[in-house]
Amino acid sequence: MTSAPTPVLLSYNLNDQRGRWVDQAAERLGFVHRPVQPTAYGLPLLALVEGTGTAAAQHDGAATVEAEMLVLAFFPPNMINAFLDAFRQEGMPSVRLKAMLTETNSQWDSLHLYQELQQEAAHFARLRQLAQQKNETASEEAGEGPHG
Repeated sequence: MTSAPTPVLLSYNLNDQRGRWVDQAAERLGFVHRPVQPTAYGLPLLALVEGTGTAAAQHDGAATVEAEMLVLAFFPPNMINAFLDAFRQEGMPSVRLKAMLTETNSQWDSLHLYQELQQEAAHFARLRQLAQQKNETASEEAGEGPHG
């Protein structure tokens, strides 16, 4: 019987305060926190999670991850909930770009994941905007009566 892999959190662009807070959460909850430096953006996510990789695969610096981003690897569901709940309980603003390590994205590099998450975030922002417009239109129509 093999033991479950150690949960690992990859983080990108967290400021010092947030980085220290994540370090404390890692110690409290039992996961490994690995801040990812721009020089490693070209490595596959799985290599970053495992702490392996070769210099030949490193990032050339042409493109970059510009926002905060988190990648959760091998987190059991209760640990995911505890980590995300801790953000809320501490009043820490949420990190908008988050992903779970999957079989598919494990071979992506950080830039590929960042682009995918940016596209996903833009898609959901458009959906929220459309829903808001629909609600505003419905409210306006409901406000119009026979005397309007």
